[in-house]
Formats: sequence, structure tokens, C-alpha cells
Amino acid sequence: MSDVFISYARSTAKQAQQVAEALRGLDYSVWIDDDLPAHRTYSRVIEDEMTAAKAAVVIWSADAVQSEWVLSEANRAREDRKLVQVTTDTARLPMPFDTIQCADLSDWTGNLAAPGWRKVVASIADLVGGAAPSPPKRQAAAPVAAKPLEPLLAVLAFDNLSGDADMAYFSDGVSEEILQTVVRGADLKVIGRGSSFQFRGADKGARHVALQPMAAYADRETLVNKGLAVAPNDLDTLAAAASFLLEVGRVREALGRYRQGRDIDPLSAAAAMACTWGLAFEDRYDESRDIWPAITARWPEPEYMWTTWILVATANADWASFDQIVESLDARGPLSRQLRGLVSFGRALREPDPDYVAHVLARAQRDLAATGWVELQVLTSLCALGARDETFELIDRASFAHMFDPEGPIPANLVNPGLIFDRSSNRAMMNDPRFLRLCAKMGLVDYWTQTDHWPDCAAEGVLPYDFKAEAKRRAA
Repeated sequence: MSDVFISYARSTAKQAQQVAEALRGLDYSVWIDDDLPAHRTYSRVIEDEMTAAKAAVVIWSADAVQSEWVLSEANRAREDRKLVQVTTDTARLPMPFDTIQCADLSDWTGNLAAPGWRKVVASIADLVGGAAPSPPKRQAAAPVAAKPLEPLLAVLAFDNLSGDADMAYFSDGVSEEILQTVVRGADLKVIGRGSSFQFRGADKGARHVALQPMAAYADRETLVNKGLAVAPNDLDTLAAAASFLLEVGRVREALGRYRQGRDIDPLSAAAAMACTWGLAFEDRYDESRDIWPAITARWPEPEYMWTTWILVATANADWASFDQIVESLDARGPLSRQLRGLVSFGRALREPDPDYVAHVLARAQRDLAATGWVELQVLTSLCALGARDETFELIDRASFAHMFDPEGPIPANLVNPGLIFDRSSNRAMMNDPRFLRLCAKMGLVDYWTQTDHWPDCAAEGVLPYDFKAEAKRRAA
């Protein structure tokens, strides 16, 4: 028998299958009427499955509220106190179901971090009994195939350069008018303003490539190379190229692009920081040790200077620099939440703290239960803290399907996903052949083997195993 029973009307069969597959990705067993055996009576099978299931998801729609089957199944689930409701349109729920919490999945595209879906998963976890069950020991599943790419157009917001805050409304108004004109007149899929208007200022150039699925590496690399061919000395284009190269593990090439940007604009704080940070990625921390105090003295205001420096110092167990950073930060005033977290992480690495490790592990397990995935920086932190086996167990259970969705969340929050290739901070994970399990789920193994564009860590002698051979074995 199954953990979850799904009830729906035929007109929402596609949405029902989408819900079923997402729940199976969280390792719940799911029953949907496609599973009806030919030799048993329809109604008897449904009754048995409904009775045995620990949770029943009812997918409401205009047709569902008119269906006697859906109404009967929903009422049985309500009486058994295992009803989880979702709606796919604006149809009014029938009594008494209109008085019960219902998650809105009307615009859901499979994004596992969507608020409505998180609500569904949390309810199911409560009914089934906590987090999703652990999968049986098996080889990690292959990554979800990327959807065929369709032309996408994003209209970015005009920046307000006037210094008058009130003019921001005018800037956004002009941008909105252009967006609506394009929607009416172009035969293209246009990214909504909620997604495209978040890219402002320097973020426009550095992150616009991410409007494609993050895991569409080969296609994104083609776009990056076209941008470099057109504008080889444009700072935003160079930053986008370097960011992409870090994501796929080509650290030396990324560092070259960062240096090119720094040479073009020596006054760029971001370029100076990136060049210094890149040295640590290559496990050349000694070369960057003396640079950090100089660049934070020159550009003391950007918080990313301090967050990056403290991360690098912590990863390299440079506790003298760590203490210097903390002292300087304390002198600046109250720390932000992010900086407080980094200081706590550094102290836990300096003096092992089992309670802190348990806290990070519990957070990762909550995230996995709620969304089906765990942010990369949480996984790398957990592994650095010594919980290596627990980290790889989380990786095996997690789905990275959101990386194949153009509107999926960034897998490392605001940090470049290439942090997994940082040999100073993530060597413990990289040194373990199970690291390729994560790379395969992120679509990287297919990209490397199909393009023959390998990461730096694939070079002979960098890691204690044959990285290329292991990657090719997994691809095969």
C-alpha cells in the first residue's frame, strides 16, 4: 500500500501526474488510478488504497467539484483526518471543504520551492510521520533530462540614475509598458516582470544568462561565447563568463576572466575581490593571504568583501586572520545575520561542536522534507564539519530537478554553485568518489562527457581517484 493517495478529475490528469512524480522524487510511495490492476474491481481497489494511505491529496478543479468520485474520496479523507487539498483553478470549493486549508497550485510548474508546494509537502510529512522516508541503498538516479529550450525574452527594468527615489516609479512604468508591448506583438515566451525586474544594476549583465535552466550548460556556454565575441572587454560579459566557468569547475579559466575585468577597471571592487577569491578556489591561499587586508581597507563598505574573506580564512584554518576579521567587524557595529552565521560556522570548525553540527544537519533534513532539495552551501558546510556520510545520504535523497527549470531557484541561494569546486573549503567532499553523485544529479557529468570540457579537478593527480574515469562510468 502507498503513503499518498491522489484524487482528481480527468481534466487535471496532467497536474495529478506532476504532483505524483514530485512526491515520488521525495521518496513517498504514491497511488494514482493509473495503477489500477486489470483483474480487480475499480471501486474496491480505490477503497482499499484510500483506506491504507496515510495522506490523501485531493486536486480540486471546476470538473472535480462536479465529480461524485472526487467528492466521495475527499469526504472519506476528511473523515479519516488525512485530507490535503490543492486547487488548480479559481473554482469555488464545495462545502465543507471550503472551510479547510487549500494550497494554491494554479500556476505551479513543478518548482519544488514554490510556497504552495512547500505547504503541501509539510502537510504530507505531518501525516505520514516526519521527513520523507530514506530511499533504499541504490545507485543515484540519473538527472532529469533538460526540457527542450524555447526562445525566452526578458525585459529588464530601466535603472533610475536620477538620484530621485520618486523617479523609480517612472523607470518601472516605462519598462512595464515595453514589456506589455512585446507580449502583445512578439511570438516569444516573455519572462514575467516578477522574475525579470529583479535584475537591476550590475546584476543585469552578470546574471541574465541564468534565465535559461541552470543545468543547460552547453547552451549557456554557447551564449557566453557569443557575448564574448561581440563584447570581449565588457565587464558584465566578462563577469557572466567567469561565473559560468566557476559553475562547471573550470576555475583557472574563470580566474583569467576575472583578471581581465580587473585590468580593464582597476577601481572595480567586485573584480578585485573575485580575483583574490579565485586564488583560494585553486588552493593558492598563501598568495591571497596578504591581499585581503588591502582590498577590504580600500573598499570597506561592501559586505561581500567581508563575507568572502571570512569564508576563505575559515576554509584554510587561518585563525589569526579569522580573529582579525571578527575584531574589525565588531568595530564596525552590529553584524548582519549572514555574518553572524559565518562567524558561528568558523568557530564550530575551529573547536568542534557536536551541537552545532546537529543543528546544521537538522536544518538540512527540514529543507529536504519541505522542498525535496538542500542548498549546496548547506551540504558543503555539513561535509566540512565532518558529517561526510550524512552529507552524501542527503545528496542521494535530494532532487535537483529545479536546476533544469528556467524558473527554478538558485541551488546555492546567492552564492555561485561553483563553490563545490573550491578545493580550499570543499576538499573533503571532492576527495570522495561519491562527489560524482552530486555532479551527476546537477547535470554536470553529462555536460563534461558530451563536450569534453573538463573541470580543473579532472587533471591527473589533483584528486585521489581517476575523476574522468569515474565520470564516464556514471555517464554510461
